[in-house]
Amino acid sequence: MVEVVILVPLVMLLVLAAVQFALWGHAEQVVQLAAAEANGAASVYGGTTATGVRAAEGVLSAAGSSVTGPGIVVRRDPSGTIAVLVTGTAPAVLPGIDPAVSASATGLRQRFVVGLSGAGSGVSGG
Repeated sequence: MVEVVILVPLVMLLVLAAVQFALWGHAEQVVQLAAAEANGAASVYGGTTATGVRAAEGVLSAAGSSVTGPGIVVRRDPSGTIAVLVTGTAPAVLPGIDPAVSASATGLRQRFVVGLSGAGSGVSGG
């Protein structure tokens, strides 16, 4: 009987730990997707940092997102590099655990370039 008293709470703790790990993994994937979407939206020709923030907010507010307290930072430096950082917290099942998640993405701002002969054009990084 003593073995059952010790074994049942231990098994329950292991199950809750597995659920906590799964929730953390899902939240990590959501913030990675949000960072990638923000980088893509801010990097395209005509995109702005505000466009990137809105794209990340769209991912984080979509159904199935379990990230709470999200923080989104999109920066563009003078050289045209876009840097995105998305942070948040996964739901906590176990007491005393603060499962923080974060992801970052970088890319070059796309710009319109006219060819040297004046006849060609295209979009390139930089």
